[in-house]
Amino acid sequence: MRFEHKCARNFVKKYELTEISSESLIASLEKMGYTLIEYSKITNQPDVETLLSATGLKAFSLGVRAFYYHDKNMRLVFVEENLSDDERLLLLSHEIGHIMCDDAHSGKDRADIYRERSASEFSHYLLGGSVPIKLNLFLRRNKSAVAVAAAALFLVLCASVAAAVLNDSAEMNEQSAPVSVQKQVHTDSQEEIFYVTEHGKKYHSDDCSYAGNGELYEITFEECQRLGYEPCKICIGE
Repeated sequence: MRFEHKCARNFVKKYELTEISSESLIASLEKMGYTLIEYSKITNQPDVETLLSATGLKAFSLGVRAFYYHDKNMRLVFVEENLSDDERLLLLSHEIGHIMCDDAHSGKDRADIYRERSASEFSHYLLGGSVPIKLNLFLRRNKSAVAVAAAALFLVLCASVAAAVLNDSAEMNEQSAPVSVQKQVHTDSQEEIFYVTEHGKKYHSDDCSYAGNGELYEITFEECQRLGYEPCKICIGE
């Protein structure tokens, strides 16, 4: 990533911009400690004329449309008055480019040329030449909607994972279900109940002495036939 591109991205992030407009750039300049001064090349208000004279920039201002100035006491950005919105936005972004990038070229040969080039490239990226910056602005502008969408997506993913886990669990239970007689109580009074032992092959009545003293399991006549149990010859007969 080019240096100027990185500076433009950092500027958008640091000053939490949601759009690029003259108003948002002026607000950012104020956060940076700069005051915007509109001037004319013909006649200025007394306070503006005083500033230009005090800084020694009166002659310089006649040959440019915007510039910035700072010393230990003040920070100023001068922009020619009576500009169109597009011209004003372009000049503001260019001067912010100077503020953000100029120090990187200090001490270089032909530093002024490098500074102008960096300011122009900064302006280019800031005003729409950068997809990452456009995306950053969009996300900041739609922060609430993005947060809601992200939360909804998270819930959908959680539901999908939970459904998959439950499905796997059900399949495992089906695969591991015993094929022998289950230990359950039959409440249908119309079905005759018999009893079987854990390892026996015959079914008995409840008072059969041959059923043994171990644990007995209730079973219906239909289940006896289906599972291959034979009737006890002592308590049930042939």
